[in-house]
Amino acid sequence: MSIPGHHHKVVFIGDVREIDTDGSGAVIGVILMLDADEPCDVSIMFPAARPGVLIGNRLGVRGRLAYEPMPHRRESLYVGRAWWIDLVKRPRQAS
Repeated sequence: MSIPGHHHKVVFIGDVREIDTDGSGAVIGVILMLDADEPCDVSIMFPAARPGVLIGNRLGVRGRLAYEPMPHRRESLYVGRAWWIDLVKRPRQAS
């Protein structure tokens, strides 16, 4: 487990489970569900508002991961400011 306050550079790919917006409705952050040994939610804060992000999108994110116990949130892992965010195309399902 990481020590609170320590940061690690990471790259994640996960599915958008929740969206945080500013007062005008622009997306400023998301909660990603990561595919790991055990599914894990990670809060991602965007450096600027980002249009077109929807629940269910798959995103690739690069940033600094931090661990902070937060009693008012269920997620203790977060990326405070992601510096690379990209929509990841899902492979087509075989028919």
